[in-house]
Amino acid sequence: MTRHLARLLEMLWYASMGLFLGLNAGTILGVVEAFDSSRKVDASPGLAPYNDPRFAETANEVVAGFMAQNMFKNAGAVALVLLGVAVLARVAYPLLPGYCQAKKTGSRKIGAVRAIAMILCANLMIFGAIHMNRMNAEWPLLYETDAPQATLDQRRAKFDADHKTSERMVGTAWFAGALALVVTPWCRRLADTTSAEAE
Repeated sequence: MTRHLARLLEMLWYASMGLFLGLNAGTILGVVEAFDSSRKVDASPGLAPYNDPRFAETANEVVAGFMAQNMFKNAGAVALVLLGVAVLARVAYPLLPGYCQAKKTGSRKIGAVRAIAMILCANLMIFGAIHMNRMNAEWPLLYETDAPQATLDQRRAKFDADHKTSERMVGTAWFAGALALVVTPWCRRLADTTSAEAE
């Protein structure tokens, strides 16, 4: 029974982390394409205040920005769920009945690397989601028609800086998650032997 549960948790780990990485990569590529397409067709919003002549230079960014916000919001929620499932699978693995007595293989040091990578990935995803929600709340202020141009320029500069920080957080989280997944075959686990079948 222990061996079957271990295999189930391993499958759950690989599936959830694979989907997590694929979802994030697909979302980023989709957002990049949304901005690229908006620039190519010179898209412009028809909704006030975003269609104000003052914002004509960034009109296509507004259109892509609306799409990007929804994509990141929805994909981010699913990604956090997938990451949570992956973490639970890894935490539950050494708690299986008979795990301590069963024969094991793999490296503890590499297992520690995976644990550190997962902690980094999870923290960056959580703080990244909080950071992105704050950015989404501040985004309409970039197009406040009553604000002086100097204020709008300051807000734009801060938003651009926050955007770069967000990109670094998401990118680092993705690579940390990928590292955790790639090193898994060399981490500490139940040995694939008859003696490991003991329950």
